[in-house]
Amino acid sequence: MANMADDVTKSYQREETRYLKEELDVLNTAAATGQVNRTWAVINKIAGKNKANNNKVRKSDGTQIKKHTKDLLSEWQAYFKDLLNAEPVHPLKLPDPAEEDLPINTDPISREEIEIAIRRLKSGKAAGLDNSTTPDILKYGGSFMRETIHTICSKVFSEKIALSQLKTNLIIPIPKKDINLTSMSNYRGITLMSVAAKIYNRVLLDRIRPIVGPYLRNNQAEVIVKAIRILYDGSKSAVLVEGELTKEFPTDTGILQGDVLDPFLFVIVTDYVLSISIKDSGFTTHPRRSSRAPAQILSDLEFADDIALCESTLEGARSQLLDVSEAARSTWILTKHLTAYLNSYHTNCLRIILVIKRLDNVTNTTLYNLSHQSALTQTIQKRQLRWVGHILRKPTNEPLNIYALYPPLHGRRKQGRQRLLYPEYIGRLVSPDFLLSPLEIRRIAQDRREWEKLVSACCAVD
Repeated sequence: MANMADDVTKSYQREETRYLKEELDVLNTAAATGQVNRTWAVINKIAGKNKANNNKVRKSDGTQIKKHTKDLLSEWQAYFKDLLNAEPVHPLKLPDPAEEDLPINTDPISREEIEIAIRRLKSGKAAGLDNSTTPDILKYGGSFMRETIHTICSKVFSEKIALSQLKTNLIIPIPKKDINLTSMSNYRGITLMSVAAKIYNRVLLDRIRPIVGPYLRNNQAEVIVKAIRILYDGSKSAVLVEGELTKEFPTDTGILQGDVLDPFLFVIVTDYVLSISIKDSGFTTHPRRSSRAPAQILSDLEFADDIALCESTLEGARSQLLDVSEAARSTWILTKHLTAYLNSYHTNCLRIILVIKRLDNVTNTTLYNLSHQSALTQTIQKRQLRWVGHILRKPTNEPLNIYALYPPLHGRRKQGRQRLLYPEYIGRLVSPDFLLSPLEIRRIAQDRREWEKLVSACCAVD
């Protein structure tokens, strides 16, 4: 493992040397031709003078840090330590463990599981505290790399003890746009997690998701719970400021940023909170007609980490918010104006990238051909259709399927608001010549191949 790290380090050094030689060639050419601005730009680039100066940051008491000292590192460490170890507002009330464990696989981690997890890593991502171990190194580093990761993950799973590199994360402060950079609260901390830890958690995710998923909204094997907690119990972080690390500090709250388990853990907790809080609350979309046709109630809408609670009355909404507090994309319509705005922005970007001026009289069609791209709105609409087709093929009792093409039966459109309803918008995308009803759209969507043909033929709708 050490030899491999040395080889990677030497490779990076060779690339850095090559980069400096190229920049020096540019510098010599600029100096020889009298390009003063270009010359100094290259000099500043090599010297690193164009980098953001983090010394603007002030201490928590408002006093200025004159130069890069240990004080700056200490201030960043104290800031993120307080931020990531906030005390809970209400005492924690965790549910009791289930009487019986779910049939989750608790066998030793296999080589095949590691192979699958490595293939699903996103390329081009930065490494964490394990430095040279990047997704690309693991993907293309050969069988030795994969066998090494398999050995590490298997040992962590069986012995329930994780290496410090797997439990320690790097935090990089990134300034927010166009605001005062003297306050640390105006910086967003981006966390780099160990790639080996991501692989380990991907294996756990692949084991628990198929088993736990069907139980959501309608407890876990003890071994798996302990396996997940290995990387969370005693986890630490360190802030990376101008190439220097602060002292490590414990992080006791939240979940690890960049962890593949994060979304699913979030879904599990959110589902539990909503299941015990909203109960019979919600907005009645279809009134009760008979015992065989009961009322249909929409209690909440969820997308990523956003939740919208639905209610019919203000009092009901207040009550639902109180219950929740105690307990714990693809749907926008492209109007003519928005279509023109997005496509104009897209073509402007393409002209900048391809160094094509407007005076060159290059049409948008030629621009798309040169860049091998289509209009941005066409890409958006194709994704919208794929999303609609996906949810229309879900079980008919799922809220996503029920309300995908739901025409509002209440309220009225305000003056100046969009006239085109979402079901009509999707109908026009599917069939520009004549409008299809929601029932016809549902019927077509059941045939995946037929639907994909429609998606491929999709063009922008005026």
